[in-house]
Amino acid sequence: MESGEVKKAHKLSPHNRSYLHLLPAALATLLLTLVLRNEVVWSRMEWLVLFATTPLAYAVLLGVLLLFGLDSDDRLMWPAVWSKLQGSVQKVPVNS
Repeated sequence: MESGEVKKAHKLSPHNRSYLHLLPAALATLLLTLVLRNEVVWSRMEWLVLFATTPLAYAVLLGVLLLFGLDSDDRLMWPAVWSKLQGSVQKVPVNS
């Protein structure tokens, strides 16, 4: 089987329309960051805005992606990814 046949059989193409599923998540994240930037422009603590906006932007990106951006293969893989993430978070020691 040639390289082109493998790519075609597995639908591996940089021009695959599945990338469009990422567009709502990217737009929601962009909108959030622009709104937050405009709302806290008065703040003199830019570092605080940065540290507050970054996790929130990632949460919005992942949330919208999970709601609208997963195809059937991704949904099949998500439980395994989630359990792996939970396992890695539980292993992190917390100093008291």
